[in-house]
Amino acid sequence: MISSNRSRSRYRSHRASALIDRAKQAGALRDDVTREDLAFVVWCVSRTVETTGGFAPRLWRRHLALPLDGFRAEGAHPLPEPPLPPERAHAAGERS
Repeated sequence: MISSNRSRSRYRSHRASALIDRAKQAGALRDDVTREDLAFVVWCVSRTVETTGGFAPRLWRRHLALPLDGFRAEGAHPLPEPPLPPERAHAAGERS
């Protein structure tokens, strides 16, 4: 089962990377966005769902739209910090 889970995880990771690459090539996604950046956004939005789902079940849409707007290539400004290396981002995600 672990091997199957790892296979699915690698497949999803490859698909996410391909989607990010296509969006960058199309000029829709800023060049400095990483797969790990998107993973942290998904993690953050999932916490919004957990916290507000009972009384504001659609609030997550706002909290997803804000960072997605910031990922657009148009009007991008330099980011204040470099991204975490993939292995550090993965380790951070396991701690949550």
